[in-house]
Amino acid sequence: MKKFPSWLPLAMLNAILLLVYGSTMSHTLQEIDAGELAAVQYLPGIAHPSGYPLFTFLGFFGVRTFGIFEPLLVSNALNLLMVVLGANGFFMALRVVHSKGNSWLMALSVLSVFLSLRVWTQALSIEVYAYHIGLLGLWVWALVRYQLKQGSRAWLWLGGATGLLFTNHLISVVVLPGLFWVVWRAQATWKQRGIELVKMGAVGLSLALPMYAALYMLAQQNPDAYFGDLTSFSGFWNHVSGAQYRVWMFQGWEFSKENISLFVKGLPIDLYWTLLPVLPGLWFGRKYWPWLFIQLVVCIWYASNYDIPDIEPYYLSATVLLLFPVYAFFSYLFESIKPAWISYLPAVLIPVLMFAKHVERADRSTDVLVERYATAALESVPQNALVITRQWDVFVSPCMYLQKVENQRKDVVILDKELFRRPWYLVRGQEKHPEVWAGTEVQMDSLLPKLKAFEDGDPNPVGIQFAFEDWIQSLMRENAGRRPVLLGPELVDEEVGRRTDVVLPEGYRLVPLTYFYILQRDTAYIPVVEKIDVIDDMSPAVIETENRIHRMIRQLRVSMMANRFGYENYYGQVEEANRWRQRADRMRGRKSARGPVELPPQPQ
Repeated sequence: MKKFPSWLPLAMLNAILLLVYGSTMSHTLQEIDAGELAAVQYLPGIAHPSGYPLFTFLGFFGVRTFGIFEPLLVSNALNLLMVVLGANGFFMALRVVHSKGNSWLMALSVLSVFLSLRVWTQALSIEVYAYHIGLLGLWVWALVRYQLKQGSRAWLWLGGATGLLFTNHLISVVVLPGLFWVVWRAQATWKQRGIELVKMGAVGLSLALPMYAALYMLAQQNPDAYFGDLTSFSGFWNHVSGAQYRVWMFQGWEFSKENISLFVKGLPIDLYWTLLPVLPGLWFGRKYWPWLFIQLVVCIWYASNYDIPDIEPYYLSATVLLLFPVYAFFSYLFESIKPAWISYLPAVLIPVLMFAKHVERADRSTDVLVERYATAALESVPQNALVITRQWDVFVSPCMYLQKVENQRKDVVILDKELFRRPWYLVRGQEKHPEVWAGTEVQMDSLLPKLKAFEDGDPNPVGIQFAFEDWIQSLMRENAGRRPVLLGPELVDEEVGRRTDVVLPEGYRLVPLTYFYILQRDTAYIPVVEKIDVIDDMSPAVIETENRIHRMIRQLRVSMMANRFGYENYYGQVEEANRWRQRADRMRGRKSARGPVELPPQPQ
């Protein structure tokens, strides 16, 4: 292998990752925060906590620099490049630790882990976790250089990499125990350790503070995409420190144990054959990286204490660090088996098996379900409509991009009901849409102090639930006479029927349209004109993909179709009723959309 240039293994690694990631990358909007984050990078704006300044400004620079391309495509491509950057950082870290090791096996080790489903999917559409992978690769490279005392300025690189990590995501806190361990081992006295940490902290802050200062100044300009309230120092600190997420942290050992169990059970699915060299590799390479064990334990412990549906990305740090024991195992085979070329067989075979295992599930290149759903739902509503929903993952967030970047249906006001619990959301909504808030001032003046008391730590301010329901009811009542008011099916199914949070104003009823219910006072029949259902007519290979978001969309569509059938049937529209029933049955027959649909009370 010495006849090959030393740069060739890294070039091979980059070429394979760019080819694999590029061919499976999403070209359109995806779920959860993708729409919000893409809008934030384009404008720029303020994302949900913790704000992600590096992600925001680097993305803004990239999107505007390559303005000839679709902004979303540039944002997705930046995610891809950040994951590849992380792979380069980990490869270089392996070279530092094993200066006389086999570079081909290093590249194959990195490839084996970076083709795991958890890492691969982060490269395919816009999210903040890809930037975490890229920066983590840089940080690990700087850490091992400092540990092995390679260069008099190794502390400078490590401090800088740590600072950059904290400008992206708060999950970066999991690197601190490993950092402290390495500094502890590298320095002989408490004084030296303190000096090193102060120096690194100064470098990290010199990189992080300007970015957070820029985020603060951006907030003062009241950008179009603005999540939270950063106008005061306390509001800014609560935002960048993720204060609102503390209620989901550290719920107790039973909860953590369940999350750890799910993580362990998911390892064979995510890492597949890569898990085989990981287990013995942890033993073979134990003398090289004691910090690795600290990082693995801290990452798994920290992530397991977080109560959110999409917890998988929080285990990314633990996942990517497993490439070190993978290399340790491959290196052991290379040194133990003769002829040496035989050791390359498992090293080559595992990435091939990983690709074959995950490519179908990871591929987002043809997945347009979320964009089609959000676009169709947005286009379906009447002119100047007010839409109240909880569909952040598949409608509210995607529509932030559709409305603010692509200028689609800017006449429609979309409100996320779950954000009604945040005082800043109500205040900013009143500033941006005074015509929508008109007539609700009395109810809002009653609700705001109670919401602020709740945010300040009062677990149950007197009268908060009544004030909350009263304000939502007034919002619907005051707007029903001025504009079409629509509710998401999830609100109707889960809240209106139970008379909790969303209670209909007196004298109003709900009529199921195509994607939403419209608030109506009279009992006149309302027809729906829909030429084609962009969801029902999609390829089964896309719509039947088994993930939480696709199941959510299928269930939303089944609910609306079945209830529209009941509405048409009530008014004697037999042909239309049969058409909606057939569509509901067809959609219900798809994976994870089975089962009866509970219809709401029909108009009398």
